[in-house]
Order: sequence, then C-alpha cells, then structure tokens
Amino acid sequence: MSARSVSQVASRPMSQVASRPMSQVASRPVAPPARRPAASLVVVDDRGGAVRPGAAGDRVPHGPGPESTTQGWSVPEWAVHWCDRCGWELRRLPDTGPVAATAAARFDARVLALRPCDRRPGARRQVVAAVCDLPADGPVVADAAACAARMGAALLLVHAVPRSFAERSVDLPGAVAHGRRLLEAAAAAAAAREPDIVVTTQLWRMRPYELVGEALDADLLVVGGPRTDPGGSPRPGAGPGLVASSALHHAPCPVLLTPRSG
Repeated sequence: MSARSVSQVASRPMSQVASRPMSQVASRPVAPPARRPAASLVVVDDRGGAVRPGAAGDRVPHGPGPESTTQGWSVPEWAVHWCDRCGWELRRLPDTGPVAATAAARFDARVLALRPCDRRPGARRQVVAAVCDLPADGPVVADAAACAARMGAALLLVHAVPRSFAERSVDLPGAVAHGRRLLEAAAAAAAAREPDIVVTTQLWRMRPYELVGEALDADLLVVGGPRTDPGGSPRPGAGPGLVASSALHHAPCPVLLTPRSG
C-alpha cells in the first residue's frame, strides 16, 4: 500500500468508521466450523513385504477371501467388515513400521498395524486386550469385543500388576484386588456388547509394557492409543504411551491402537 493510500485511509473521520449499524455487522455470513474428518481405520503394513507407494487415502474394496487386496497391499477381511458396519473409512498409510503407526495415531482415531502372526497351528483364534484402567480403556474393551466377534475369536482381557510390588508389600493386596475388579468390569462390558463371544480374564505379575511382548499368544492385540478430548479427537501432540509403543515394536501379531477416553 502506497503512502498516499495510507494517508487517505487514516484521514477518514471516526464517525464514518463507527457509523455502520450493528445489524449490518451481525448479518455478515459466518463461515461454518471446519468439519472433522470422517472416522477412519488407518492400516500400516509392518509385515516386511513390499508395499506399493501411494496415497494414504487408498480405499480397500471387498474381496472373496480372508483378506482384501488392492494394488499390492492387503488387509484382513474382518477389518473391512468392521469398518463397513461402523461407517468408517478404511485407509492405508504408504509408510511402514512402528514409527509410521505412531505418527498416524497422533492424528487418526484408530490404527491397525499389520504384523506377522506367529501362532501354533490349529490354535483357536484369540484377541487379547490390555486393560490398564477404566473408564479410560472402555473404548479398548469395546473395540476388542467387536474385533473378536468379526474374527470368530475368543477374547482375553489382561491386566498387569507390576513386579515392583514385593510379595509382602502392604500395597500388593490392594493392587491385586483392584486389578480383579477392573477385569470383572471389563469382561461384563465386553459380554454386554458382544454376547456371543467367549470372554476370559487374566491378571499377570509383570510391568504393563511387558505383557505385550514376544511371549504373547494372540491373533490380534488391542491396546490403548493416545487419549482423546471430550469431542473424541486426539489431543494435540498426544501419542501412544509405553505399552502401545512396546506393542508396535515387539508384539508377535497385528496390533490395533484404540484411542483412550479422557
């Protein structure tokens, strides 16, 4: 803007500037608030195979077999059916590995990291959910129950009491009792959502991040991801905690990160 135009603007009487009726100001159109993106399940391939580079918005079509395949990548059919039932968008991330899954969890509601599954032949399909606390892990329990139902699998809910509690510690009985109440409540919630699945619970003496390691026997592990705000969106800058990060690096099966509430 030139010096002349600046002087012309500055020389306008204040009466002219302030003389606009409030009705005119209030009648100006207001831009609608930005819409949140549709709920989605983001798939990150960590199976070690070649993945075709492409856009993160690739959509998975239905397929006839246990997996749907499109342009060089595949996703379990149960995940496709789950998304269709919930009205979610199913997308793939072109990057691979735990780092990509961690980055996706910061912005998307759910992340499915496809990892090699090493289970004994003939073993019954099983979904394992790590429950740390309620109601924060309520969505974890709900998603685990839904996945078990879609997969035709049993659901095992686990909670860890750290080894830092000595056997004679006065806090140990309280921690064990809390863990049992927690698992009972989680099992009741899972059975209420999916009455046809078999739900069992186990209380383990180990650090929480250790229960998602190589010794886990599961077809799918469901763990809590970043916490969400009251509107259901991931909190800015929030990322997976130690348990989720350990699962993404060490779990011997696919991992589903579900946002924790509150």
